[in-house]
Amino acid sequence: MIDYSIFKRIYYSGDTNLFRGGISSFQIKVRAFFDEKDIEGSLFIFVGKSFKQIKLYYETDKGTWLTTYRLRRGKFAYPANLETAKITLEQLKWIIEGFDFVETQKE
Repeated sequence: MIDYSIFKRIYYSGDTNLFRGGISSFQIKVRAFFDEKDIEGSLFIFVGKSFKQIKLYYETDKGTWLTTYRLRRGKFAYPANLETAKITLEQLKWIIEGFDFVETQKE
């Protein structure tokens, strides 16, 4: 289980085209937009086209991590219309639990 409290920043990406590649695809994408100092202590979230799985990418002093969270039924309520944005730990939990926080904010 990931200890989410170690992350200073959490970012998600609306780019669903990375899932065919491996860890290198995610590393290239992250490094294209963020400096080394911004990557350290950050968690990056990517979603698949079907919204049934998300991948969490992060780097530590020991190495690079890529984990997958896949749903058996249903879909993640993931804000696909947004490009790349910073979110809170609470909003990450909402995504994992299926709560659509983007629709709620519009009301």
